[in-house]
Amino acid sequence: MNGETRQTPAQLREAEEIMRVALAQPHRRAWEGRWQASRPSGVGTPLFDLAGRLRLREELYEAGVQYSHVSRRGKIALDVPVPGLADEPGGGESEEDREKRARRDKVAFRDAIYVLRRISRQCFFALEDLCFYERNPGECYDGLAKRGLSAMALHFGLLPVDVYAPG
Repeated sequence: MNGETRQTPAQLREAEEIMRVALAQPHRRAWEGRWQASRPSGVGTPLFDLAGRLRLREELYEAGVQYSHVSRRGKIALDVPVPGLADEPGGGESEEDREKRARRDKVAFRDAIYVLRRISRQCFFALEDLCFYERNPGECYDGLAKRGLSAMALHFGLLPVDVYAPG
């Protein structure tokens, strides 16, 4: 049997009924509806899927969206190849304004990297995969991604410092 426990058909039906009742609770339906209504453009992205699967606070989802923008602008400022670069605004900027923006973007990206790497290098890579590259880093990285999103929410001021933000 390899340590597996077998359930009888009656036990399986009972478990399915319990899950159906649990998922039908009003607070769960409201949560699903709020996410669907508030984030229609993010539906189907790995970040949105992670937020829904782990029932993350909306501030953590927003932190992921903001991190993706900071990462993108930072990479552009550092002359790292970025997909969709032609879509970036700024064609009418003066050279001085462009340099100021590039400095701000580099500092913002550096600060975000510093916050994430204080947790771990893997946390930084998990958020890069999840938010910038829009790849699912895998369920084994859920904890790291959640910690990174919590740290970014605090870093971006989306949560007060005295709030513990993991979920």
